[in-house]
Amino acid sequence: MDTAKLVSDYQEMIGRYTVLGTVDSKSANQAFDVAKKLEKDLLSLPEKEWVNALNPLTQANDNAVRIFSSFCLYENATDQQIKKIALQTLRECAAQSGLTAITAKYWLMSKNLL
Repeated sequence: MDTAKLVSDYQEMIGRYTVLGTVDSKSANQAFDVAKKLEKDLLSLPEKEWVNALNPLTQANDNAVRIFSSFCLYENATDQQIKKIALQTLRECAAQSGLTAITAKYWLMSKNLL
């Protein structure tokens, strides 16, 4: 499958998940499941390819996209510099307000990184 299409679909599903999360939990959960499947598909590609595809998402305007892509990079990348940048992005997102910030804070606390 085309990497750009995978990333685009991944970003779209994360957006759907966050938009639907407060109004339709069933649809939000379905979007989350699709996003996780797309993430798995991305991770099946060579590491350099998925790192290059996800890295720009850590600077997206949508904090949920920044958080999800940073989670993925931090948990799966072998390059320590990539992990460091992803962790910094998660900390920046956690310092903000809103539901996505709470998600980042919770994840960082669960990993003893906050």
